[in-house]
Amino acid sequence: MKILLLTGVNPEKVKVWACQETSFVGSLVPPTDLCYIAAFLEKHGHTAAVEDLRLSGNWRGGLSARLASFRPDFVCMNLVTLSFLEDIEALRLVRKESPKTRIAAFGTHAATLREEVLGSGVDMILIGDPEQGMLNAVEGRTEGLATRDRPEAAPAFLPTLDEIPFDGPRFLDFNRYHAVHHAGSDRFLPLMASRGCPYACTFCPYPSLFGPSSRTRYRSTEAMVKELECLSRQFGVRSVNYLDATFNLNRRWVLEFCRTLAARKLPIVYAANMRCDLLDEEVVSALAASGCNRAYMGVEDPELFDAMKKDLAFEQVTRAFELTKSSGIEAVAFLMLFPNGAANEDAYFDRMRALIRKLKPDAIQINVSIPHPGTPDFDAQRDTLTLDWNLFDPSGPERLPYNCSLDLTAVKRRLYRDFIRSNPGKVVNVLRRMPIRQWVPLAHRFVSTLLLPQPSCATVNR
Repeated sequence: MKILLLTGVNPEKVKVWACQETSFVGSLVPPTDLCYIAAFLEKHGHTAAVEDLRLSGNWRGGLSARLASFRPDFVCMNLVTLSFLEDIEALRLVRKESPKTRIAAFGTHAATLREEVLGSGVDMILIGDPEQGMLNAVEGRTEGLATRDRPEAAPAFLPTLDEIPFDGPRFLDFNRYHAVHHAGSDRFLPLMASRGCPYACTFCPYPSLFGPSSRTRYRSTEAMVKELECLSRQFGVRSVNYLDATFNLNRRWVLEFCRTLAARKLPIVYAANMRCDLLDEEVVSALAASGCNRAYMGVEDPELFDAMKKDLAFEQVTRAFELTKSSGIEAVAFLMLFPNGAANEDAYFDRMRALIRKLKPDAIQINVSIPHPGTPDFDAQRDTLTLDWNLFDPSGPERLPYNCSLDLTAVKRRLYRDFIRSNPGKVVNVLRRMPIRQWVPLAHRFVSTLLLPQPSCATVNR
């Protein structure tokens, strides 16, 4: 069988596994999720190809040509909420120009809003591990496949995550991708070492992707290090970013990984999402010694920890930032702005600016609270939401999908501007490491998004 795996069509929308947002700095991230599936299918004797529709100025023409030349039996795409309305147009083109090709989808939007997706022309949704689900579809099995006849299908999982091959990057042209957080490295990849998360944060769509929160699975530490060794030696990768919901969830596992990786002395650095309350001196020291150069930590809005079921104390956040920064690991604060965060924009800005200055992060990423399908927030607010999926952008759309008296996007812009003014050395350090070809789009994005006047996203009645 021949399987064609498609990215989304919009280069400004980040969409790898559970990630879904527009890129503030214009990053273009390799579709490692599709490469994993493609390599897994070829390992089992099938023929696969990855088509990155974002790389063409005319995605329709590029897709038509690929369908005609490759003649796939199946087409598969990752469907997330923010890009759904655009990406479903690509699948409709597949249906029109290759009517015998069966269409599969996976991703947070597909997994949670199955009837909508199946009603939009998709034949099957891969539930659980998309590698296993796609293989089942190709080989005529039904496990892990939601269809119009079986919309409530249970997930199918790989016997072990070590089943995934290491050579997925052979489907990529590394020269076409760039990201500021990998500045200084022309070859980088997002990876995933575990799947699942036991926490119940009300805003997080991650649990909807890989099955129940009680089931967290890990790649073996030896397999992880062998993968990094393969990526470094065979593909020249020098930087990776682990997109696990919580990389440091299992203390024994992460310490074993760090010791094994440090012993190999590979010319590669890595970043990962870390949970603050699970960091201590021994773990942070091991991370630094093994090449971890950046820790992304979810700070969100500490005054709303209880409401979002973050199960975290602010003292644990401050301690985590102190530990990582003292070890030489760059500490990045993930912040989130909520509609009930303050009485007005000035008060919200003042409070969050004080938070940032207390933590002294090396970088910040600020999102606007979005109730994504599959989250408790979405279930609680569904009857009052405007279900225009283009509005479900955590980077801050011009309009929000819910009523809000605060202009959260304006607060976000003010916080970014204040951080840049207060930390010029950190900004210069990033620019110094970036390839020159990235400076122009970054400068354009900075001026258009942070300096020029923007429409207000505050809404009271709609």
